[in-house]
Amino acid sequence: MAKKSFDITGTKKAQENDGSTHKLETFISGSERQTTITVQLPERLKFSLKKEALDRRTTVKNLLIKILDTHFAESK
Repeated sequence: MAKKSFDITGTKKAQENDGSTHKLETFISGSERQTTITVQLPERLKFSLKKEALDRRTTVKNLLIKILDTHFAESK
């Protein structure tokens, strides 16, 4: 049986991906990296967001993204 190479330094050689492939795929697909935030809202705002999302046939997430994008575009 052939001996396998064992290295405890934690470095990888040619097979290591520096993330450029992921960046290229993200650029091509037009998507952005996503992150999670948790906020406390009054219940009335939560229900208003849900109702508005239903009325627009979208998700609360997409509605919030649109609201925040609009807010920050206007503040520039």
